[in-house]
Amino acid sequence: MKPTLSIAVGLIWYQGELAVGKRQPGQVYAGMDEFPGGKCEPNEDPRAAVVREILEETGLHVDVMGLRLKVDWETESRRMELWFFDVVPTGMTSSMVRLDEPFEWWSVERTLEGNFPPANRSVLESIRQRPMPIVEPGS
Repeated sequence: MKPTLSIAVGLIWYQGELAVGKRQPGQVYAGMDEFPGGKCEPNEDPRAAVVREILEETGLHVDVMGLRLKVDWETESRRMELWFFDVVPTGMTSSMVRLDEPFEWWSVERTLEGNFPPANRSVLESIRQRPMPIVEPGS
């Protein structure tokens, strides 16, 4: 049986744009576009993981607005659960929220035309259908 890996991914929304970066050399799908995120630690809730990963990768503190989509994906060597959360920067007052490299702000249109890994197809279609954050009650 293949091991299952849980990955938390953040769709960071700010002034109608999304944070997008490039996958680094040495990574699977190197050079392709990506949203910030990463592996959940053992017993870590995906919501907590997405907040941690976004801080590590972009330098931003965020609030999770809601779960947009969970995608089950399988490769030759493993199974993955990808948890895509809509998030927003926390307590930002400046007119432009700065991101750590390699991330930058992209319009929704540019994001939808990006070169993302195949496991991102479903979330890109979801963004196409609803180009704004999904907010869960109580968020």
